[in-house]
Amino acid sequence: MTSALSLPALNGTNPLGFFAALGVLDVLTRANPIEPPTLRWDGELTPTPMVGGHADTDELVRLILVDRERWVDSVVLNGHGDALADDIKPDPGEVADWFRAAISSPHGGDLPLLHALVSEGALAGKGDSKPTHLHFTAGQQKFLVMARGLRDQLTEGHLREALMGPWSYESELPVLGWDNNRSERLHALSSESPTGTKKRGVPGAEWLGLMGLRFFPVATTNRNELLTTGCAKAWKSGGHLTWPLWTGALTAAEIAPLLSENHEHLASTERHARGVDRLLRAPIRRADQGGYGSFGPTSPVPPV
Repeated sequence: MTSALSLPALNGTNPLGFFAALGVLDVLTRANPIEPPTLRWDGELTPTPMVGGHADTDELVRLILVDRERWVDSVVLNGHGDALADDIKPDPGEVADWFRAAISSPHGGDLPLLHALVSEGALAGKGDSKPTHLHFTAGQQKFLVMARGLRDQLTEGHLREALMGPWSYESELPVLGWDNNRSERLHALSSESPTGTKKRGVPGAEWLGLMGLRFFPVATTNRNELLTTGCAKAWKSGGHLTWPLWTGALTAAEIAPLLSENHEHLASTERHARGVDRLLRAPIRRADQGGYGSFGPTSPVPPV
């Protein structure tokens, strides 16, 4: 059997851990497209990602830091205009230009991440572009500003903590809100703005989670509604993320269609035939004021 590197701090039952494991795979796939790495999940109580083809933590951290440099001048994280973009809610007329700029940029391969952030024609209630359902920031917390903050201040130590643990939650670098181990910040879901209290997180996991977002592309319906892979269409009440775990070693190209399928209404035998070991779900909670989001506790989705 091909050697595999265990990443024990990335718990597959935590949305952030799941996103970050996909981010590791995304980075390694760019580093070695000829012999693409694989990802599988090991363990029942705490599903742990096993990365095939890379058995050295030092080399993995080095590759992530090298890959981080490609995003310094990325149109996806910086925007396409003269000034840096601060969020992923552009004027609807600017979305096509953003995509054209990303396609023609030296890093055209970054386009899948943009496809996971915004979709042309998907409109919010006020008429601006509606971002991915996984956009949990609001108010003074601007998504692209926070993403660039993570990019510019990421260190080797941040990555080692994220991958191998334990997560200390000592950093005050931006937190994008996907960690449901830290989602009981109840005042963030109240009428009061949470910006007065600095939320601490795990920057390496946040950055890798952002990279993993490319596996959750968005699309627009013929009614200008936004669809996000793995998410219920509802924005507030009833919103949730559903994701599978698998035990077979899969490449990024094999995982992408697996995430796009609806496994909820399948029998156990049908799920296993598709490679799904178990299916998990976490509710998406949003504040009435401001729209700050977070994930609630994860629960299994039983087969029919």
